[in-house]
This record gives sequence, C-alpha cells and structure tokens, in this order.
Amino acid sequence: MPNGEGGVFVLSKKAFISTVVAIALNPIGVAVGYGVGKWLQAPKLTVQTLNVDVATAGIQLPKDMLPILQGLQATGVITTWRFKPDEQERLKKGNLTSAAARSIASDAEAYMASLAMWTQILQDNITATQQWSRGQDLIVKPIVLANGASMAEAPQTIVNRNKNELLGIYRSELRDIQGSSDDAGRLMNYLQAQPANETRTGEATIVAGILNSGDSEGVVYPKALLRSAAGEIDLAPSAAVSQSVAVGNVANAGGYVVVPPRSFREITFAMGNSTRGNAAENWKKLVQSGRGDDVTVILQTSGGSLLAKGKLPL
Repeated sequence: MPNGEGGVFVLSKKAFISTVVAIALNPIGVAVGYGVGKWLQAPKLTVQTLNVDVATAGIQLPKDMLPILQGLQATGVITTWRFKPDEQERLKKGNLTSAAARSIASDAEAYMASLAMWTQILQDNITATQQWSRGQDLIVKPIVLANGASMAEAPQTIVNRNKNELLGIYRSELRDIQGSSDDAGRLMNYLQAQPANETRTGEATIVAGILNSGDSEGVVYPKALLRSAAGEIDLAPSAAVSQSVAVGNVANAGGYVVVPPRSFREITFAMGNSTRGNAAENWKKLVQSGRGDDVTVILQTSGGSLLAKGKLPL
C-alpha cells in the first residue's frame, strides 16, 4: 500500500532509521557526540568563597593565671567547643584571641554570680547554725559539698549533728568558694582590661572555597598566585593541607586536593618561599594596615586557571 496511510508510515520509519544510521556512521557526528559527552562529564570547578584570615599576636595570660584558666576549663565553667581549632590550640598556651578573651571573661562573670549565690546560702546556714541549740530543729538551705555530697533541708538528719562539726563544714566550703570567686575575678578583670582590637603580626592565610558542579572529580594543584597592592606572591598549601590527610573519602597528598563530583572543599594557602621583589615585606605592612585592600588569587587546577577576588579584613 504505497499510497495508503500504512505505506506512508513504513516509508517514514525507514527514512528515520536511515537518517540515524547515517549520522552514526558519520565521523564528524561521532566526534561531536564524544566531545559533548566528555564536556558533560568533565569537572566544573569554581571559586565560591575567598577569605583572608590575618594572624594576631593575641592576649597572653600571665603565668600565674594559666592554672586558673585550666581549672575553670576542667570544671566545665569555660567550654571551648565553640572556639575555632586554632583558638583552642592557642588557649592551651594561655594565648587568646580578643573574641575568646571576651567569651571567657563573660563565663567567669557568670560563674562569679553563681558563687555569690552559694556564698549567701552558706553565710545564712552559718548564722542559723550558730543560733541553734541542741534539741531544736535546724532548718538550713541545701548545699553541694566539694566531694559531691548534698546537705539538704532535713532537720531529722542534722538535729543531732555536732554544732562545731557542722560549722566547720560550712566555713570550709565558704573558704573554697571565696577562693574560686577571687581567682575567677582576677581572670575576668585582666581580660576585660585588654584592648578590644588585637595587634596584627602581618601574617595571613588564604582560604578558598572550591565547588565542583561537574560529574567527575577535579584537582586543585598545590600552587597559587596572590596579587595585591603589595605585588605578586607565590602561595603554597598550609602545613595542615600539605601533609597526607584524608577529607571524607578524598585523599590530599603533597598538597594536591581532589574535589569530588558535586561537592565543596576549602583549601588553605600560606605564603610560599618565592616572592617577587619587596612583595613579602609590602604584604606584611598591607595586612597590618587594616585598610581592607583588594586581593586576587589565581589557582591552578586540572581544568585550568581559576581567578578569585576578595578583600583583606578591616
């Protein structure tokens, strides 16, 4: 039925098949298809964030205050989980950033307020005990002793206690609390007296956030270039990145960072050994100035160069 509807359908189907076969056999079509497939599967690396973290001299605690800080940490008065890893490391040596100092001073102040409440309770208990006569009920407010034991309002248990023994317990606890309060007060006063702004050392690290929106892994090479008003400076991965470590299932060896498909990685760079002219010294002055100058970083990746722009913090 060449002229009927069925014939038209047969001819159209044959024409379609012939066209597909012709395209498939065409070398140019095969090459274009292969190229498109490779492009779709290739990594697509872009710089999403660029931050400059400047180093500061920090606030150094006097040697006699470091045990106070450590004691407050041991008792849970000061918690360090909210601090950045570098702040926690500095804290071990008694060196604090201004933000950490403000936080610790606030913790110490809250701790002193709590101790003031217990001080008042103990003083009331001492007064009540001094006025107590054997055979009478003695009502005192509950306290928690240093050994964790609790002395609650329980006249039937303490009515027969030795008066001097009871006073001795309260006075001992009161001395301990007053000593802890004095130590916390010294630490708080010292930290609150420090300047809010820290002195910049002139050192800085560059943290680049890389997004791979492609379907295959990409690689960021262990070299970059920093451009600023100070000149050009070579960058290298910081010590923490250049060592062989693992991030999830991604191995970073020798500073090469693998960015898996559809994932995000942060890479930290520091100043390398090679600089141009007086760029290193100029960069130090630029960081210390706090003017918020523009910076540009050029990264080398498996997909070519990536350019990112940012600013020095004010």
